[in-house]
Amino acid sequence: MNKWLIALIFVCLMSSIGFSQIYQYSVNVEIGDKIQYDSNIIVLGLSNDMFSLTIPGVVSDVSIKATGYFENTTFPLACTVTDTTLGKQLSCLVDRSTDKVLINAKYSSSDKLTKKEDYYIFSDSFKMPMNVDKFALLIKIPEGTALVKTDPYSPEDALRGSDGRKIFVYWNQENMLQGQTFDASVAYEETVLFDYSIIETILIVIVTGVVIVVVFLKYFMKQKKVEVILPVLKADEKKIFEAILKHESGVKQKIIVQESGYSKAKVSKVLKNLQERGLVKLEHIGRTNKVYYDEKLRNK
Repeated sequence: MNKWLIALIFVCLMSSIGFSQIYQYSVNVEIGDKIQYDSNIIVLGLSNDMFSLTIPGVVSDVSIKATGYFENTTFPLACTVTDTTLGKQLSCLVDRSTDKVLINAKYSSSDKLTKKEDYYIFSDSFKMPMNVDKFALLIKIPEGTALVKTDPYSPEDALRGSDGRKIFVYWNQENMLQGQTFDASVAYEETVLFDYSIIETILIVIVTGVVIVVVFLKYFMKQKKVEVILPVLKADEKKIFEAILKHESGVKQKIIVQESGYSKAKVSKVLKNLQERGLVKLEHIGRTNKVYYDEKLRNK
């Protein structure tokens, strides 16, 4: 009877001391060129002098920051990172009088991603370092990718959404025991985006074609060959231009009026059009104009 009483007293004493647990353990994973992890852990009633968390796999760029809380006071805690056969171990020294500990651990991993034929699979396993009241995991897949249609993630009881740029998958678990693992995987593929290079190629072809046409026309305009110029002129323009070529460059406009049979206004209008196209040049002298042209055109 005394033995049972002693045992009961011992249990009561141990329960009065309390027990430590993780109130919240959240992990954000962002997949990119590297897989970036950002973990936040809130520990309550820590009865040990040390908190440890093992991160398995190929881990790099590790940084850890811990803050202790006692009543209304906060203070930094000393933390270390050591190599183990499994990966990395994060350890923080904790004063027994600390009410709460907030730990933030950031790191990168390079062995959690598998490439299939036309898609990728990210998978990882998270082991609870002690009893966990609330565990949350959020995984963001790379920008420009989408979840595969068949079995996109595991476990299946996840929420999915988007932050406007990247798609994410989110799990929320409660009352997980020390040593229990949460295994998660996400399968995604690159999305077929509109290829803007096609538009660029089309624009280059169009611009190149326009440049070729312009250069072609400028070349023949510089050549000013009659057999090239006359066919593209209107009937009245052709008649006036032929009248101009009968005379030396610098012929007076009134002579062109007489020989073409058109009115002064008509001839003036046509000459102005020819001048704008670079076929003739007009020089205003007194009440008339002199019409100049390339002498090479004469007698062609």
